[in-house]
Amino acid sequence: MDGSAQQRPAQRDGLPDDAGYVSREWTVGPWLVSATWLASLPGSGPVRVAIEPHPEASPEEFRRGLTSGALRGIEGEVVKATTELAGQLAPAVQAVAILAMWRDAMRPYKDGKPVDANYYTLLLGGYDGLTKGGDKTPVQSLAALLGRKPETIRTQLKKARKLAADQTEGN
Repeated sequence: MDGSAQQRPAQRDGLPDDAGYVSREWTVGPWLVSATWLASLPGSGPVRVAIEPHPEASPEEFRRGLTSGALRGIEGEVVKATTELAGQLAPAVQAVAILAMWRDAMRPYKDGKPVDANYYTLLLGGYDGLTKGGDKTPVQSLAALLGRKPETIRTQLKKARKLAADQTEGN
């Protein structure tokens, strides 16, 4: 085994990504290192780090134990992974927060509040957010979120666009 750090994704110790955790695993010298972060806290340090002899390493490779050099290498890899994850997770956490706020704002309409100008503004914003987020079927997604038929959402989006255009022309 060489002394380089090799990262690869890992799901260990029963912490799957859908539970809100992100795990990485890599080698530093003869050591296998795994670290786990809370996905909801991008940029924070790991909540768990485990260091154990790599199964492919020979006993001679780790007979000196865990050296300060290996610990410095591990620390560097944890910092690098934390920085990478912060960049990857922050937009996703922000998108989840925005979706939650949008759902809260739309809840009265889902519960029977009559449709008004605010509804159309929110609907158009939801559509734009979904399309910018890469949703290939935003009308169906909005229909599912609001408990309405896709045809109804299409009709309402047409009206929302017309109201937005009229408002822009009126200013």
